[in-house]
Amino acid sequence: MRKRKLLNICMVLTILLAVACGIMAVGSIEGWFDTKTDASFLSISEKSGIAMIERNGIAYEVDAGTAIREGDTLYTKKGSGLTVADAEKSRITLDSSAEIAIVRADEALTVAVLQGDALIDARNMTNVTATSGDTQVVLDGAVVSVSTQAGSGMVYVYSGSAALTRGDESMTVESGHVATFVAGGMEQAAFAANSLSEGQMAKLVACGMDDSFCLTKADLDTVRAQREAEKQKAQQELIAQQEAAKQEATKQESAVTGTTDSAQSNTEDTEDTEEYDTASYYCAIEIRCDTILDNMGNLTPGKESYVPASGTILGTTRVGFDEGETVFDVLKRVCDSAGIQIEYSWTPIYDSYYVEGINHLYEFDCGELSGWMYKVNGWFPNYGSSSYDLENGDTIVWCYTCEGLGADVGGSVF
Repeated sequence: MRKRKLLNICMVLTILLAVACGIMAVGSIEGWFDTKTDASFLSISEKSGIAMIERNGIAYEVDAGTAIREGDTLYTKKGSGLTVADAEKSRITLDSSAEIAIVRADEALTVAVLQGDALIDARNMTNVTATSGDTQVVLDGAVVSVSTQAGSGMVYVYSGSAALTRGDESMTVESGHVATFVAGGMEQAAFAANSLSEGQMAKLVACGMDDSFCLTKADLDTVRAQREAEKQKAQQELIAQQEAAKQEATKQESAVTGTTDSAQSNTEDTEDTEEYDTASYYCAIEIRCDTILDNMGNLTPGKESYVPASGTILGTTRVGFDEGETVFDVLKRVCDSAGIQIEYSWTPIYDSYYVEGINHLYEFDCGELSGWMYKVNGWFPNYGSSSYDLENGDTIVWCYTCEGLGADVGGSVF
Protein backbone atom coordinates (compact mmCIF):
# COMPACT_ATOMS: atom_id res chain seq x y z
CA MET A 1 0.00 0.00 0.00
CA ARG A 2 2.78 2.42 0.97
CA LYS A 3 4.74 1.44 -2.13
CA ARG A 4 1.77 2.19 -4.35
CA LYS A 5 1.31 5.57 -2.66
CA LEU A 6 4.97 6.44 -3.27
CA LEU A 7 4.63 5.43 -6.90
CA ASN A 8 1.59 7.67 -7.33
CA ILE A 9 3.44 10.61 -5.72
CA CYS A 10 6.43 10.05 -8.03
CA MET A 11 4.14 9.91 -11.05
CA VAL A 12 2.43 13.18 -10.09
CA LEU A 13 5.80 14.88 -9.51
CA THR A 14 7.06 13.62 -12.87
CA ILE A 15 3.99 15.02 -14.64
CA LEU A 16 4.33 18.36 -12.85
CA LEU A 17 8.02 18.51 -13.75
CA ALA A 18 7.25 17.77 -17.40
CA VAL A 19 4.57 20.49 -17.45
CA ALA A 20 6.97 22.98 -15.83
CA CYS A 21 9.69 22.14 -18.34
CA GLY A 22 7.20 22.59 -21.16
CA ILE A 23 6.11 25.97 -19.82
CA MET A 24 9.74 27.06 -19.44
CA ALA A 25 10.57 25.92 -22.98
CA VAL A 26 7.57 27.67 -24.55
CA GLY A 27 8.11 30.75 -22.42
CA SER A 28 11.73 30.92 -23.44
CA ILE A 29 10.81 30.71 -27.14
CA GLU A 30 7.93 33.17 -26.89
CA GLY A 31 9.94 35.61 -24.76
CA TRP A 32 7.61 35.48 -21.72
CA PHE A 33 10.54 35.96 -19.38
CA ASP A 34 12.22 38.84 -21.20
CA THR A 35 12.73 41.83 -18.90
CA LYS A 36 14.44 44.27 -21.28
CA THR A 37 12.26 47.37 -21.73
CA ASP A 38 14.61 50.12 -22.96
CA ALA A 39 14.13 52.11 -26.17
CA SER A 40 16.30 49.77 -28.24
CA PHE A 41 14.02 46.81 -27.61
CA LEU A 42 12.70 45.36 -30.88
CA SER A 43 9.37 43.72 -31.58
CA ILE A 44 7.10 42.86 -34.50
CA SER A 45 4.89 45.88 -35.16
CA GLU A 46 3.15 44.77 -38.37
CA LYS A 47 2.67 41.56 -40.32
CA SER A 48 0.84 40.64 -43.50
CA GLY A 49 0.48 37.15 -44.94
CA ILE A 50 2.67 34.36 -43.57
CA ALA A 51 5.82 35.39 -41.70
CA MET A 52 7.93 33.06 -39.58
CA ILE A 53 10.46 33.27 -36.77
CA GLU A 54 13.09 30.68 -35.95
CA ARG A 55 14.30 30.69 -32.34
CA ASN A 56 16.41 28.09 -30.58
CA GLY A 57 16.06 25.80 -33.60
CA ILE A 58 12.24 25.93 -33.58
CA ALA A 59 10.29 27.75 -36.32
CA TYR A 60 6.75 29.04 -35.91
CA GLU A 61 4.49 31.74 -37.34
CA VAL A 62 5.15 35.11 -35.78
CA ASP A 63 2.49 37.56 -34.56
CA ALA A 64 2.45 41.31 -34.07
CA GLY A 65 3.83 42.16 -30.63
CA THR A 66 6.38 39.31 -30.55
CA ALA A 67 9.62 40.45 -28.92
CA ILE A 68 12.77 40.02 -31.02
CA ARG A 69 15.91 38.62 -29.43
CA GLU A 70 19.49 38.14 -30.45
CA GLY A 71 19.86 35.02 -32.61
CA ASP A 72 16.34 35.16 -34.05
CA THR A 73 15.83 34.54 -37.76
CA LEU A 74 12.81 36.14 -39.45
CA TYR A 75 11.51 35.28 -42.90
CA THR A 76 8.49 36.01 -45.04
CA LYS A 77 6.67 33.78 -47.49
CA LYS A 78 5.72 34.86 -51.00
CA GLY A 79 3.30 37.78 -50.91
CA SER A 80 3.95 38.52 -47.22
CA GLY A 81 5.49 41.40 -45.28
CA LEU A 82 6.95 42.08 -41.84
CA THR A 83 7.97 45.18 -39.90
CA VAL A 84 10.27 45.28 -36.84
CA ALA A 85 10.12 48.39 -34.64
CA ASP A 86 11.61 49.82 -31.46
CA ALA A 87 9.91 52.19 -29.03
CA GLU A 88 10.35 55.10 -31.45
CA LYS A 89 9.51 53.88 -34.96
CA SER A 90 9.73 51.11 -37.55
CA ARG A 91 13.33 50.07 -38.12
CA ILE A 92 13.40 46.99 -40.38
CA THR A 93 10.86 46.18 -43.09
CA LEU A 94 10.77 42.97 -45.11
CA ASP A 95 8.63 42.27 -48.13
CA SER A 96 7.93 39.05 -50.00
CA SER A 97 10.35 36.09 -49.75
CA ALA A 98 12.97 37.79 -47.57
CA GLU A 99 15.04 36.45 -44.66
CA ILE A 100 17.09 38.20 -41.99
CA ALA A 101 18.94 37.18 -38.82
CA ILE A 102 19.25 39.43 -35.77
CA VAL A 103 22.92 38.96 -34.89
CA ARG A 104 22.79 41.54 -32.11
CA ALA A 105 19.65 43.14 -30.71
CA ASP A 106 21.00 45.60 -28.15
CA GLU A 107 22.35 49.14 -28.62
CA ALA A 108 24.76 47.76 -31.26
CA LEU A 109 22.13 46.35 -33.62
CA THR A 110 23.44 43.98 -36.31
CA VAL A 111 21.14 42.59 -39.01
CA ALA A 112 22.21 39.92 -41.49
CA VAL A 113 20.17 40.10 -44.69
CA LEU A 114 20.27 36.47 -45.80
CA GLN A 115 17.86 36.62 -48.77
CA GLY A 116 15.71 39.17 -50.53
CA ASP A 117 15.32 42.85 -49.71
CA ALA A 118 15.18 44.63 -46.34
CA LEU A 119 14.78 48.34 -45.66
CA ILE A 120 16.70 49.46 -42.56
CA ASP A 121 15.92 52.87 -41.05
CA ALA A 122 18.78 53.92 -38.73
CA ARG A 123 17.80 57.59 -38.35
CA ASN A 124 18.63 58.80 -34.82
CA MET A 125 20.46 55.51 -34.16
CA THR A 126 24.14 54.68 -33.72
CA ASN A 127 26.07 51.40 -33.95
CA VAL A 128 23.80 49.87 -36.59
CA THR A 129 25.35 47.35 -38.98
CA ALA A 130 23.91 45.21 -41.76
CA THR A 131 25.57 42.36 -43.61
CA SER A 132 24.95 40.84 -47.02
CA GLY A 133 27.05 37.75 -47.57
CA ASP A 134 30.62 38.75 -46.71
CA THR A 135 29.92 42.48 -47.11
CA GLN A 136 29.53 44.62 -43.99
CA VAL A 137 27.44 47.81 -44.14
CA VAL A 138 27.84 50.31 -41.29
CA LEU A 139 24.99 52.83 -41.21
CA ASP A 140 25.67 56.38 -40.12
CA GLY A 141 22.09 57.32 -39.29
CA ALA A 142 21.22 56.21 -42.81
CA VAL A 143 18.13 54.73 -44.47
CA VAL A 144 19.08 51.94 -46.85
CA SER A 145 17.77 48.94 -48.71
CA VAL A 146 20.00 45.89 -48.51
CA SER A 147 19.35 43.25 -51.15
CA THR A 148 20.91 39.78 -51.13
CA GLN A 149 20.67 37.38 -54.06
CA ALA A 150 22.71 34.32 -54.98
CA GLY A 151 26.28 35.49 -55.58
CA SER A 152 25.52 39.21 -55.43
CA GLY A 153 24.14 42.03 -53.34
CA MET A 154 23.14 45.69 -53.52
CA VAL A 155 22.82 48.56 -51.07
CA TYR A 156 20.65 51.56 -52.00
CA VAL A 157 21.29 54.59 -49.79
CA TYR A 158 18.26 56.91 -49.56
CA SER A 159 19.37 59.14 -46.70
CA GLY A 160 22.67 59.64 -44.87
CA SER A 161 25.65 57.49 -45.79
CA ALA A 162 26.88 53.93 -45.40
CA ALA A 163 30.40 52.52 -45.10
CA LEU A 164 30.89 49.20 -46.91
CA THR A 165 33.69 46.75 -46.22
CA ARG A 166 34.39 43.53 -48.07
CA GLY A 167 37.71 41.85 -47.45
CA ASP A 168 40.39 44.42 -48.25
CA GLU A 169 37.94 46.65 -50.13
CA SER A 170 36.02 49.52 -48.60
CA MET A 171 33.93 52.46 -49.83
CA THR A 172 31.58 55.12 -48.51
CA VAL A 173 28.22 55.34 -50.28
CA GLU A 174 26.34 58.62 -50.05
CA SER A 175 22.63 59.27 -50.40
CA GLY A 176 21.37 58.77 -53.96
CA HIS A 177 23.89 56.06 -54.77
CA VAL A 178 23.73 52.28 -54.97
CA ALA A 179 26.61 49.90 -54.28
CA THR A 180 26.79 46.56 -56.09
CA PHE A 181 29.02 43.73 -54.94
CA VAL A 182 29.74 40.54 -56.86
CA ALA A 183 32.60 38.09 -57.05
CA GLY A 184 34.70 40.61 -58.98
CA GLY A 185 34.48 43.35 -56.35
CA MET A 186 32.40 46.38 -55.37
CA GLU A 187 31.31 49.41 -57.35
CA GLN A 188 28.82 52.24 -56.93
CA ALA A 189 26.75 54.53 -59.12
CA ALA A 190 23.97 57.09 -58.83
CA PHE A 191 20.41 55.83 -59.17
CA ALA A 192 16.99 57.27 -59.97
CA ALA A 193 13.52 56.38 -58.76
CA ASN A 194 12.72 54.03 -61.65
CA SER A 195 15.52 51.66 -60.62
CA LEU A 196 13.48 50.69 -57.52
CA SER A 197 11.02 47.83 -57.28
CA GLU A 198 7.42 48.31 -56.21
CA GLY A 199 8.30 46.74 -52.85
CA GLN A 200 11.18 49.14 -52.27
CA MET A 201 9.01 52.14 -53.10
CA ALA A 202 6.20 50.98 -50.82
CA LYS A 203 8.63 50.52 -47.90
CA LEU A 204 10.12 53.98 -48.50
CA VAL A 205 6.74 55.69 -48.36
CA ALA A 206 5.75 53.73 -45.24
CA CYS A 207 8.91 54.71 -43.33
CA GLY A 208 8.08 58.43 -43.56
CA MET A 209 10.28 60.19 -46.10
CA ASP A 210 11.74 63.56 -45.06
CA ASP A 211 13.91 66.29 -46.60
CA SER A 212 17.08 64.23 -46.08
CA PHE A 213 15.98 61.66 -48.68
CA CYS A 214 17.42 61.73 -52.18
CA LEU A 215 13.92 61.05 -53.58
CA THR A 216 10.49 62.48 -52.92
CA LYS A 217 7.12 60.79 -52.80
CA ALA A 218 6.27 62.69 -55.99
CA ASP A 219 9.22 61.00 -57.73
CA LEU A 220 7.90 57.60 -56.70
CA ASP A 221 4.33 58.46 -57.73
CA THR A 222 5.57 59.45 -61.19
CA VAL A 223 7.35 56.11 -61.66
CA ARG A 224 4.31 54.18 -60.46
CA ALA A 225 2.07 56.03 -62.90
CA GLN A 226 4.46 55.32 -65.79
CA ARG A 227 4.59 51.63 -64.96
CA GLU A 228 0.83 51.40 -64.65
CA ALA A 229 0.45 53.10 -68.04
CA GLU A 230 2.91 50.64 -69.59
CA LYS A 231 1.02 47.71 -68.10
CA GLN A 232 -2.33 49.02 -69.32
CA LYS A 233 -0.88 49.53 -72.80
CA ALA A 234 0.25 45.90 -72.89
CA GLN A 235 -3.19 44.75 -71.73
CA GLN A 236 -4.89 46.86 -74.40
CA GLU A 237 -2.63 45.38 -77.08
CA LEU A 238 -3.57 41.89 -75.93
CA ILE A 239 -7.27 42.72 -76.01
CA ALA A 240 -6.92 44.15 -79.52
CA GLN A 241 -5.09 41.01 -80.68
CA GLN A 242 -7.73 38.74 -79.19
CA GLU A 243 -10.58 40.71 -80.80
CA ALA A 244 -8.79 40.69 -84.17
CA ALA A 245 -8.24 36.94 -83.89
CA LYS A 246 -11.92 36.35 -83.05
CA GLN A 247 -13.07 38.44 -86.00
CA GLU A 248 -10.71 36.61 -88.36
CA ALA A 249 -11.86 33.23 -87.05
CA THR A 250 -15.52 34.23 -87.52
CA LYS A 251 -14.80 35.42 -91.05
CA GLN A 252 -13.03 32.18 -91.99
CA GLU A 253 -15.76 30.07 -90.41
CA SER A 254 -18.41 31.91 -92.42
CA ALA A 255 -16.44 31.38 -95.61
CA VAL A 256 -15.97 27.63 -95.21
CA THR A 257 -19.00 26.55 -93.18
CA GLY A 258 -19.72 22.83 -93.48
CA THR A 259 -16.35 21.74 -94.87
CA THR A 260 -14.29 19.02 -93.26
CA ASP A 261 -11.31 21.33 -92.99
CA SER A 262 -13.43 23.86 -91.14
CA ALA A 263 -14.69 21.25 -88.68
CA GLN A 264 -11.18 19.98 -88.13
CA SER A 265 -9.90 23.54 -87.68
CA ASN A 266 -12.63 24.34 -85.17
CA THR A 267 -11.83 21.17 -83.22
CA GLU A 268 -8.14 22.08 -83.11
CA ASP A 269 -8.97 25.62 -82.00
CA THR A 270 -11.17 24.26 -79.22
CA GLU A 271 -8.44 21.89 -78.08
CA ASP A 272 -5.88 24.71 -78.08
CA THR A 273 -8.22 26.93 -76.10
CA GLU A 274 -8.95 24.19 -73.59
CA GLU A 275 -5.25 23.48 -73.19
CA TYR A 276 -4.51 27.18 -72.74
CA ASP A 277 -7.33 27.61 -70.25
CA THR A 278 -5.79 24.95 -67.99
CA ALA A 279 -2.94 27.34 -67.13
CA SER A 280 -3.15 28.61 -63.55
CA TYR A 281 -2.09 32.16 -64.36
CA TYR A 282 -1.15 34.36 -67.29
CA CYS A 283 1.41 37.02 -68.12
CA ALA A 284 2.28 39.19 -71.12
CA ILE A 285 5.69 39.05 -72.81
CA GLU A 286 7.34 41.17 -75.51
CA ILE A 287 10.81 40.97 -77.11
CA ARG A 288 12.25 43.99 -78.87
CA CYS A 289 15.56 45.33 -80.16
CA ASP A 290 14.51 48.77 -81.43
CA THR A 291 17.54 50.47 -79.85
CA ILE A 292 19.73 48.80 -82.48
CA LEU A 293 17.90 50.77 -85.20
CA ASP A 294 19.58 53.92 -83.90
CA ASN A 295 22.98 52.22 -83.67
CA MET A 296 23.21 50.23 -86.92
CA GLY A 297 26.73 51.55 -87.51
CA ASN A 298 27.91 49.67 -84.41
CA LEU A 299 26.18 46.40 -85.31
CA THR A 300 28.35 43.37 -86.07
CA PRO A 301 28.47 42.94 -89.88
CA GLY A 302 26.09 40.25 -91.12
CA LYS A 303 23.60 40.73 -88.23
CA GLU A 304 21.41 43.24 -90.07
CA SER A 305 18.95 40.59 -91.25
CA TYR A 306 18.12 39.65 -87.65
CA VAL A 307 16.91 43.15 -86.78
CA PRO A 308 13.23 43.59 -87.77
CA ALA A 309 12.33 46.88 -89.42
CA SER A 310 9.93 47.57 -86.55
CA GLY A 311 12.50 46.63 -83.93
CA THR A 312 10.03 44.10 -82.46
CA ILE A 313 11.03 40.44 -82.44
CA LEU A 314 7.90 39.27 -80.59
CA GLY A 315 4.87 41.49 -80.17
CA THR A 316 3.04 41.55 -76.85
CA THR A 317 1.82 37.99 -76.31
CA ARG A 318 -0.38 36.46 -73.62
CA VAL A 319 1.17 33.33 -72.10
CA GLY A 320 -0.18 30.93 -69.50
CA PHE A 321 2.09 29.69 -66.73
CA ASP A 322 1.94 27.70 -63.50
CA GLU A 323 2.88 28.74 -59.99
CA GLY A 324 6.62 28.69 -59.43
CA GLU A 325 7.56 29.39 -63.04
CA THR A 326 10.03 32.17 -63.75
CA VAL A 327 10.62 34.88 -66.35
CA PHE A 328 13.22 32.61 -67.94
CA ASP A 329 10.78 29.68 -68.16
CA VAL A 330 8.26 31.79 -70.08
CA LEU A 331 10.92 33.31 -72.36
CA LYS A 332 12.26 29.89 -73.32
CA ARG A 333 8.76 28.51 -73.93
CA VAL A 334 7.61 31.35 -76.18
CA CYS A 335 10.89 31.34 -78.13
CA ASP A 336 10.61 27.59 -78.69
CA SER A 337 6.95 27.93 -79.75
CA ALA A 338 7.56 30.88 -82.08
CA GLY A 339 10.78 29.48 -83.56
CA ILE A 340 12.89 32.32 -82.19
CA GLN A 341 16.54 31.38 -81.62
CA ILE A 342 17.72 31.68 -78.01
CA GLU A 343 21.02 30.85 -76.35
CA TYR A 344 21.70 30.84 -72.62
CA SER A 345 24.14 29.48 -70.07
CA TRP A 346 24.01 28.52 -66.42
CA THR A 347 25.97 30.78 -64.06
CA PRO A 348 26.67 28.86 -60.83
CA ILE A 349 27.87 31.85 -58.83
CA TYR A 350 24.51 33.57 -59.37
CA ASP A 351 22.49 30.33 -59.31
CA SER A 352 20.70 31.54 -62.44
CA TYR A 353 20.58 31.28 -66.23
CA TYR A 354 22.14 34.08 -68.26
CA VAL A 355 20.53 34.92 -71.61
CA GLU A 356 23.37 35.42 -74.11
CA GLY A 357 21.42 35.85 -77.32
CA ILE A 358 17.91 36.07 -78.76
CA ASN A 359 17.13 35.91 -82.49
CA HIS A 360 20.90 35.62 -83.18
CA LEU A 361 21.56 38.98 -81.49
CA TYR A 362 24.14 38.56 -78.73
CA GLU A 363 25.83 40.63 -76.07
CA PHE A 364 28.48 42.96 -77.56
CA ASP A 365 26.90 42.69 -81.05
CA CYS A 366 26.10 46.41 -81.02
CA GLY A 367 28.81 47.93 -78.84
CA GLU A 368 30.98 46.84 -75.95
CA LEU A 369 28.19 47.51 -73.42
CA SER A 370 25.31 46.00 -75.41
CA GLY A 371 23.21 42.98 -74.49
CA TRP A 372 19.84 41.72 -73.31
CA MET A 373 17.95 42.99 -70.26
CA TYR A 374 14.48 42.26 -68.92
CA LYS A 375 11.94 44.20 -66.93
CA VAL A 376 8.78 43.14 -65.14
CA ASN A 377 5.97 45.65 -64.71
CA GLY A 378 8.37 48.42 -65.70
CA TRP A 379 11.15 47.47 -63.24
CA PHE A 380 14.55 46.05 -64.17
CA PRO A 381 15.36 43.41 -61.51
CA ASN A 382 18.95 43.20 -60.31
CA TYR A 383 19.13 39.41 -60.55
CA GLY A 384 18.80 36.66 -63.13
CA SER A 385 15.54 35.95 -64.95
CA SER A 386 15.43 32.35 -63.71
CA SER A 387 15.33 33.69 -60.14
CA TYR A 388 12.30 35.91 -60.74
CA ASP A 389 9.09 34.07 -59.82
CA LEU A 390 6.15 35.33 -61.84
CA GLU A 391 2.82 36.50 -60.47
CA ASN A 392 -0.51 36.56 -62.25
CA GLY A 393 -0.83 39.52 -64.63
CA ASP A 394 2.87 40.38 -64.80
CA THR A 395 4.11 42.20 -67.92
CA ILE A 396 7.55 41.13 -69.17
CA VAL A 397 9.64 43.02 -71.70
CA TRP A 398 12.97 41.70 -73.01
CA CYS A 399 14.90 44.56 -74.58
CA TYR A 400 18.29 44.91 -76.19
CA THR A 401 20.41 47.73 -74.77
CA CYS A 402 23.22 49.44 -76.65
CA GLU A 403 24.33 51.56 -73.69
CA GLY A 404 25.68 50.52 -70.31
CA LEU A 405 23.19 49.36 -67.68
CA GLY A 406 20.23 49.99 -69.96
CA ALA A 407 20.26 53.79 -70.09
CA ASP A 408 18.61 53.63 -73.55
CA VAL A 409 15.80 51.25 -72.51
CA GLY A 410 14.68 52.93 -69.30
CA GLY A 411 17.39 51.69 -66.94
CA SER A 412 18.33 54.31 -64.38
CA VAL A 413 21.66 53.43 -62.78
CA PHE A 414 24.13 55.78 -64.38
